Amino acid sequence: MIKIFLIAGLIAAVGVGVYAATPPPNFNGTWTCMHGSQKIPGALTQHGTQVEGYCTYPNGKRASFQGTIKGNTMSGTLQVDKNTQRTVTATLTGDSMSGTWSARGSAGGPWKATRGDSH
Repeated sequence: MIKIFLIAGLIAAVGVGVYAATPPPNFNGTWTCMHGSQKIPGALTQHGTQVEGYCTYPNGKRASFQGTIKGNTMSGTLQVDKNTQRTVTATLTGDSMSGTWSARGSAGGPWKATRGDSH
């Protein structure tokens, strides 16, 4: 009888470990962001729940991104230049994401992106 309880406890512990180790969604890859009619290429690299990346604006300016993932949502800061930051959120659905951006003193707005060549 004790062996049955030990085996059941071991199975339960392994089962809990499987749920606790579920990896976050995959935001890695090259992306094309659509902001209005502008296509803005970029890339994201994910390390667990941390994300870093960049995008390159049509004028050649390159902005860097640092963020975190919670569930299927990424949020963080896009550093456009020394004086300009944007707060960005996005929800991942397959090879696309959509979200909002905002800046101090600006209402911001929606944006969307498609991964790789699927745009």
